[in-house]
Amino acid sequence: MKLKPIKKRSKTSEKVVEAYLVKQVKTVSCTAQFDNEIVVLTGTSYKFTSPMRRSVPDRICLFPKGLVVYVECKSLGEKPTDAQVREANRLRALGFLVISVDSKKQVDNFINSMKQLYVAGDSNHEGNEIQKLRSIKGEVPVPGINKEERELGKENGQTMDLSTGKDVPRSKPAE
Repeated sequence: MKLKPIKKRSKTSEKVVEAYLVKQVKTVSCTAQFDNEIVVLTGTSYKFTSPMRRSVPDRICLFPKGLVVYVECKSLGEKPTDAQVREANRLRALGFLVISVDSKKQVDNFINSMKQLYVAGDSNHEGNEIQKLRSIKGEVPVPGINKEERELGKENGQTMDLSTGKDVPRSKPAE
């Protein structure tokens, strides 16, 4: 019996990208004072699985001073599935940052953006730095919804249906 040679993968696998992300998140740090003592706070990353919800992002990245970013890891050149895009849009509608990365370079861009928050001393994570994070290459796009449509929906008494990402009429509260 002749064994077949093992083919070396030519592209970066999701597993490699995810392991690299976990390692790099730990490099984001800042100092804080607790009980008259200066301590160094570092980022951490948890594997995210949900028993009752499919297609959730792979990782929850927690950064100093309360910043949370959900990250979907993909193999090089792969895109999130429709279900993953839908789930990312649900999380974004709740105000969370959600990105998708498929290479070590995209992980590095993300981590460098995070480090810039702490170098600039931005403790409340507001303003332009968050907008920069939202525009990181690799973010899952929000299909079919733009700012003008959302504003128009608010004016017309509509709200977003989280299952579809579309604006729908608000139901009136029971009296």
